[in-house]
Amino acid sequence: MDLLDFARGPALQVAAYIFVAGIIWRLVGIIMLKKRSQGFSEWVDRMSLKLPIVGGILEQAAIARFCRTLAITFAAGVGLMLRSYRDEREAAAKADKNPEA
Repeated sequence: MDLLDFARGPALQVAAYIFVAGIIWRLVGIIMLKKRSQGFSEWVDRMSLKLPIVGGILEQAAIARFCRTLAITFAAGVGLMLRSYRDEREAAAKADKNPEA
């Protein structure tokens, strides 16, 4: 039995399993750290946006999500501009039925 034959056999399989288990363990650790640390989460998000292909896809997905939400809001009849403080007081007075507000 040659050393090369041994490396192709069960030892290589064990090494591959350990390698895959290590990658999974690191990914789980990163996900847990991202959930617990605001700073790390922001860093991971910044770095993911800088990735060559994935960054553009993530950016376009965020823009599409924003546009879809804005369209739903407009379709529901909610305006984009906020009303002034005076308008809010008048609306609150009408709802309270207190004309002196």
